Amino acid sequence: MGKLLVLCLNFALAWPLLAASKTIPLSSAPVANKTFRLVETMPESGRVPGHGVTVEGTHYLSVQIRGGILFMPILGGLNVTRKSNALAEDLKKGITSVDPFQIAREAPLAKVVLAEDPATAGIEIKPVVILQLCKDDLFRLSLTFQLEEIAQKNEDPDSKWLGRYTYHLTTIMTKEQMTAPSPELLQTFREEIVVATNRLYDLIQKDLKGALSAEDKPAKVGALHLIGDITFGSPKVFHVKAYLLPSEREDEIIFRTIKAPLDKAAFLGGLGFGIHIIRKDMTHTCKLDD
Repeated sequence: MGKLLVLCLNFALAWPLLAASKTIPLSSAPVANKTFRLVETMPESGRVPGHGVTVEGTHYLSVQIRGGILFMPILGGLNVTRKSNALAEDLKKGITSVDPFQIAREAPLAKVVLAEDPATAGIEIKPVVILQLCKDDLFRLSLTFQLEEIAQKNEDPDSKWLGRYTYHLTTIMTKEQMTAPSPELLQTFREEIVVATNRLYDLIQKDLKGALSAEDKPAKVGALHLIGDITFGSPKVFHVKAYLLPSEREDEIIFRTIKAPLDKAAFLGGLGFGIHIIRKDMTHTCKLDD
């Protein structure tokens, strides 16, 4: 009964905002030119999780939902925005000195995946590190490659294909560690971003070849990296519906969410859209759907 009440309260806050987009594999996407270029611009606000704020001058997105007010969504939304902006300002120093765009540009697989002439590419890759403040006051970090089909003149960008590929990092930090990391922690974080970058480039190649289009293993997947905070109760009561995909490693899962909102708050599933790589021991739910 308690869990049901928590779900109802969170839904009461969320119901006006619910909208989901289907995750379409790249191999079956209606995209004429499936070649890629890396770009420095961050995704537009309507194409990132709600309350996500870009850390100025970086490729980092700060995500937090604190400050909401029950039954006062407008005032609560403004308060969340104020707190989100303040957090992004605090995070302008520390681990955000590690540049995911530069790492993506210099990665060995970049020469394989990216078009030799960027002007001929049909899809842009935008690297973003998501810094999600969770219920336990810890930050969970993820590297996302947001892929956006390039709209030609007079075309509506919202009508074009969009995909997200996300690698969830094992390193979890306090705010103090984020803003003043030790040299060892900073090096560990940099190394994780390098690994994540190459894994995501590899994931894009596999998706392009049709290796990530399976729908034979519907599952429920829950992790604090996906929904780390909610207004009431524990975020561990929530999961996303997904398809489990082939993985070469026994300690991790690769999954594609069936539907998820592109631009809603994290507690509404805004971080769930797309294809994900996550270590099994970082999930609290992972089971085939009945």
